[in-house]
Amino acid sequence: MSVAYHPVGWTRSKIVYDAVLLAGVAIYLLCFLRFAPRVRAPGTLLDDQSLAIKAYGSCAFILLSLVLMIGPLARLDLAAGEFPQARQLLALGTLGDQHAAVRIDQGDGDDQDGGNRRLAHER
Repeated sequence: MSVAYHPVGWTRSKIVYDAVLLAGVAIYLLCFLRFAPRVRAPGTLLDDQSLAIKAYGSCAFILLSLVLMIGPLARLDLAAGEFPQARQLLALGTLGDQHAAVRIDQGDGDDQDGGNRRLAHER
């Protein structure tokens, strides 16, 4: 990590990606807001505000799913022309390799006195 801040530069591919993503979001929201009232069950009360909430919520879920798919797909090296072997590429490693985020106190867990422990205020 350096002291100076270096912003990420915009390249043509980043601009195209953002434009395609923004256009996709706009098309999804317009289609949802236009066609959802026509396909809803009769007798369902759905005002414009509820419809907008459903449109934005489902769009956010789709975008989250897309973002979570990009990470593992970016790790694939398809330039070699073959997929990685099974278990060759682990996304996050095993849980046993992870370190605990907090200190775990294991000092009083051996139970050598047969379960006859007294509380601190009883001693």
